Amino acid sequence: MRSNLHVEFMRSPGSFSSGGRAVVAKRTDASLFWWTILITLLLGITTLSWFFSIYIFAHPEKPLNYSILTKLEKLEPPKQFSALNVPSGPFLTPKAAYAKYFGLTEPLLDIDNSRLKRRYIQNYETDTPTYLRGTYRIYQVRKLTKDDVFSSGLIVRARAHDYPTVVAEFLFPTKSALDADQQKIFTVGDDLQLNRNSTFASLLHVEKLPEDNLCFTLVPLAYGTFEVPGTGQLSLAPPAELNLAGTWPITDEAVGTGLPTPEVARSAPRE
Repeated sequence: MRSNLHVEFMRSPGSFSSGGRAVVAKRTDASLFWWTILITLLLGITTLSWFFSIYIFAHPEKPLNYSILTKLEKLEPPKQFSALNVPSGPFLTPKAAYAKYFGLTEPLLDIDNSRLKRRYIQNYETDTPTYLRGTYRIYQVRKLTKDDVFSSGLIVRARAHDYPTVVAEFLFPTKSALDADQQKIFTVGDDLQLNRNSTFASLLHVEKLPEDNLCFTLVPLAYGTFEVPGTGQLSLAPPAELNLAGTWPITDEAVGTGLPTPEVARSAPRE
């Protein structure tokens, strides 16, 4: 009987030990599984963060990206160029600008508009601006507000004399709203000259309008004093920050006063 008890006693620890090893192995396998899941998730989050960072820096023209970059102080504000150091670029007539953009489909036009804004935000460090020139008949003038892309200054909407299907809205940004109080320097019915020497009207946005019209949003790159002969002058300055959540185009065609019809514009003198 003693030998039987001895045998049972010797077998019990072995049996218990074998079961213990099985439990420990199962726990170890479960731990490895969850650690693998956790590491995989962390790698995925890191990869997504990396791609998201690249996307933010590559597309500062997107409202959310621009907001993040400005809060992190990763973007320089628009530079104050002069006529001496303004970036070089082609000057398009209204007809040439119309021919370049009218045939684009909406997706292609969206891509081009993103590029135009991106170049401006990046101060044309790697790409050249596109300028417009010509003579335009003013039919709308108003002050910019905090809801606009540019928060202070004036905006003038005008139609090209020699190509009446081209409408241009020209921004005159100022340091503060008080600087834009001289709104009367622009009068509905007067002409606005965009040239190669002083205005440097850089293209920011192109919008298709009804009846095959195109609207071009322009901003001067050569800041300083803008003078309207015989009327007055306006002190221009680049904006400290943009409101990219604002609408494009900035002005509304329906708000215009004294809108020159294409027939009237055709009878106006050419530049």
